[in-house]
Amino acid sequence: MIKNLVFDMGNVLVHDDMPAFARACAESDADGELLYAELMEGPEWKEWDRGTMNTDEMVASVNKRLPERLHANCAAIGAKWHMETQDVDGIEDLIRRAKAAGYGIYLLSNTADTYWLYREHLPAIDCFDGEYVSADHHLVKPYLEVYYDFCRRFRLSAEECWFTDDTRVNVLGAIAAGWQGFWFHKDVPALEAALNAAGVNF
Repeated sequence: MIKNLVFDMGNVLVHDDMPAFARACAESDADGELLYAELMEGPEWKEWDRGTMNTDEMVASVNKRLPERLHANCAAIGAKWHMETQDVDGIEDLIRRAKAAGYGIYLLSNTADTYWLYREHLPAIDCFDGEYVSADHHLVKPYLEVYYDFCRRFRLSAEECWFTDDTRVNVLGAIAAGWQGFWFHKDVPALEAALNAAGVNF
């Protein structure tokens, strides 16, 4: 029986178009593409999410591969990441209705510790019973240990958790850990239909 709904953040709660964000932080599309490739697709970004690099360390490392004219742009991305986001249509209403119906509401996100600077801008954040940020625990999805640690920390049973994520492998990781899950494509009615089919109604 599902009692807890666990949500990813990017492209679940808020839109997360990384290439577009990189272009918006550059003076040209070409520079935006270079920033995206070297910063957001580089190894440092994953270490930032894992909490093994802080923002300054990440930016300094990436800047070694970037032309000097982009150093300030790289730093701006680290500083502004998720400070201005747009909610996924319908997700706040779904969360608030689920909360009112008595379901536990949780966050499980691969993201840096800068999360705590912008969390208040997330939809329905006041409804969340717990927030698990990868950088704080040095664990990232889709490794099984992150799902086990999540349940230990919040004292939840795996079979009572439903995970919604926009990345298929992360959902498969949750399922391997004993959860149920849904691969989300910014389609809230489809998510609610899947929840209803699993016996979750609100």
